[in-house]
Amino acid sequence: MKDNLDPFRVLLGVLASQNESDLIVAASNLAGLAVDLTLPEEDRTNVQRIRTLQPRILKAYDALVSRYRTN
Repeated sequence: MKDNLDPFRVLLGVLASQNESDLIVAASNLAGLAVDLTLPEEDRTNVQRIRTLQPRILKAYDALVSRYRTN
């Protein structure tokens, strides 16, 4: 079950609000997530990079959580 108060989601949201894409990349690396970090040429600002990377990071996190979830 996805929880809006999941600590990783909260952390990622706080880091994204800092408008520093390197912080969310570092968080995903520290969490051990396999994420495609390639960016289109037009993603030049930190805000654009975050908007591109954040959904990828959350998708990788959701896949990891569902893989290890015990029912």
